[in-house]
Amino acid sequence: MNLEEGARVYYDRDMANPPGFGVIVRICEDAGWGISVDIRLDDGREFNVPRSAFSPEYKGDGGTRFVTEEAYRARREARIVEFRKSAKKQNSRPLTVIRYAGSH
Repeated sequence: MNLEEGARVYYDRDMANPPGFGVIVRICEDAGWGISVDIRLDDGREFNVPRSAFSPEYKGDGGTRFVTEEAYRARREARIVEFRKSAKKQNSRPLTVIRYAGSH
């Protein structure tokens, strides 16, 4: 996972904040408690988070707060492919028409 200034990132949200895309504006050197990352989202929100808050893979389960935009897009594309395969399987079966013999 390449975290450097200028890298695009995705913030997955929490209960109080919506998701968004942004950019790493600064890598803050270890000041005794670890390396942190300054992020500015495209909508203007700013975060300073520990480098350990980033995950190399986006799983989409709410457990990953920050990933690279590339990791987010890779998962998104994989999910779209899965959906299309699923939809194709469902639509390949012959349609069965069930007639209701009720009073209508």
